[in-house]
Amino acid sequence: MVECAFGVLANKWRILHTPIQVEPDFTDIIVKSCCMLHNFVRVRDGYNNDDAETHSLDDVEAHATGSRSQGIAVRDYFANYFMGPGAVPFQYNNM
Repeated sequence: MVECAFGVLANKWRILHTPIQVEPDFTDIIVKSCCMLHNFVRVRDGYNNDDAETHSLDDVEAHATGSRSQGIAVRDYFANYFMGPGAVPFQYNNM
């Protein structure tokens, strides 16, 4: 359901088609703004929101604290593995 909703947003707001090159806190603001603008446009265009389930975005918290460092740790783990015990003989042939 989340992927579908994000796909709808991304098709309307092009900023969501590429990596957003800002701080994570500002990314949260951008995504929340896109959600609110999306809802505004739907109301403006005559979509009936009475049938839709709505939630306030005030209580949305960032759950990805430290995700960048965790991602780097995972990347380094795999890099060390594939450059060490997981290396295959042909991996250096095209360098």
